[in-house]
Amino acid sequence: MKRLPLLRTKAFAFVALCAMALSGCGDSAERREIRMMPDMYDSPAVKAQEPTPFFPDGNGSRLPVPGTRQRGFEPLRIGFSQPELSDAMPNPLPKTKDVLETGRRYFNTYCIACHNWNGNGVTPVTQPGRMPMPPVLYSDKVMTEWVDGRIFHTITHGQGNMPGYAEKLTPEQRWAVVHYVRVLQVAARPNEVQLKAFEEAGSKGFENDNPLVPKPPVSPFPEK
Repeated sequence: MKRLPLLRTKAFAFVALCAMALSGCGDSAERREIRMMPDMYDSPAVKAQEPTPFFPDGNGSRLPVPGTRQRGFEPLRIGFSQPELSDAMPNPLPKTKDVLETGRRYFNTYCIACHNWNGNGVTPVTQPGRMPMPPVLYSDKVMTEWVDGRIFHTITHGQGNMPGYAEKLTPEQRWAVVHYVRVLQVAARPNEVQLKAFEEAGSKGFENDNPLVPKPPVSPFPEK
């Protein structure tokens, strides 16, 4: 007989919890009958484009304070229509292995679809009837007339069908891509000094590119 009050208490608690749960259900997702945390339910935060009498103009969406800049932001004061002004901008990054690897990674992420991995611009995207083929990155114009600042300006603002990548790549990443473009140019059109350096380093690139040298068959199965 002593267990009866305990069972009665448990049953009452269960019914009370069910009533509270059901009372919170309704047709509107914006309204709850029971407010467990009134401070969170009636939030003083102003929603986007919501008016508020707190400000004199009644506009709840406020603009940043004039002159506000995000942390690490460096403004580029050369506009889209002034590419010649960027010619005097030197590449601030050293041409190290880490910098070139960074440029290669971002080039293969954002540029390879149109410029191809070697910079010749022949890709499925640039086939006839689709997007026009971009300039070859190792052409005489890009190699001799376009200094690093001009390539950086083009990556930043875009040109023709090419969009700008200022919102996707930081200035350092764009400068690293410029260094990697120079590496692609050397790989495609090395000069006599560079060819001699490759030979002295024992590079096998000439053997691989020589059509008269037979190539060994490549097995589709990896060696164990």
